[in-house]
Amino acid sequence: MIDGTCALFIGKRFSHEECDQMSQWMKTHGKIEEAQTYSNDNKEKQVDHKSRKGTVYAIDNGLIRKELPNELYPNRIYACINEWRRVFGHSPNIAPGALEYQLAVYDDPGDKFTLHRDHSPGLSQWKDYKDNGNMVRKVSMSIMLSNPDEYEGAGFRFETTTGAQTTRVGLAKGDVVVFPSWHLHQVDPLISGKREALVVWAHGDFWL
Repeated sequence: MIDGTCALFIGKRFSHEECDQMSQWMKTHGKIEEAQTYSNDNKEKQVDHKSRKGTVYAIDNGLIRKELPNELYPNRIYACINEWRRVFGHSPNIAPGALEYQLAVYDDPGDKFTLHRDHSPGLSQWKDYKDNGNMVRKVSMSIMLSNPDEYEGAGFRFETTTGAQTTRVGLAKGDVVVFPSWHLHQVDPLISGKREALVVWAHGDFWL
């Protein structure tokens, strides 16, 4: 557990070789694009360098629900989620196979992602999601794919549950952090070097 948060730190869950494999697979098969954020209603993506700057490679299996490649270790992803569930006693409804992957690359000084939630629509939007049959991000996971000596800055932080401060999480290559998608978090601006992380979201029915 990470003090003052609803996040779980899991050290050395993936080997360095597995991290390199995941990075290469995403760069080969993922859709590359400039990092974007969602608009306030969570429906449209947009480029906003004040909030987020970087490059991503994306694979969204949340809706197509095809069999996930072994190179992305879906069974171990779900094992990490279940470990988080046991520790915090949360049991969000997660749809089988509905995982969304994004390789986040920070390699230009100033690349960042300011304080945000991965999903937090208002209750007023519930009908839109219900009518469209859309699932939402329920649980978020970040897998560090870089060694700490490969970059400076770009620290991963959570806002504490009291909202009084942010807590920096030191991550080594192969470490994992799991947390509810509504939890506020950020990536500090990159100073130098290159930082890569594989971000995974487990989808499920709309939060109520």
